[in-house]
Amino acid sequence: MTRPSVCVLIPTLCNSKQLEVVLKALNNQDWEGDLAIACVGPTGDPGQQVAESNDARWIDEEGSRNRAEACNIGIKNLKCDILLFTDDDVIPPLEWAG
Repeated sequence: MTRPSVCVLIPTLCNSKQLEVVLKALNNQDWEGDLAIACVGPTGDPGQQVAESNDARWIDEEGSRNRAEACNIGIKNLKCDILLFTDDDVIPPLEWAG
């Protein structure tokens, strides 16, 4: 049986230090299938470099005014079977994606 494709979506804004901790935790998940990570924020935000250096996709937030709008922009740009949401200041436990 094929595992579903899973993506984690993280809206972020000027929080690159904590974002890096979150991304490292997500990259160490015990999920055995593919786990894509995408961050949504303004192009040029310090988090963009952090995201890309931690194998996460960066999606420009297109001038969104709040977290909900940023999440909706991310949803429109992603294709996956299961979409998980977290924030740039929440450290997920090892089994969170599983």
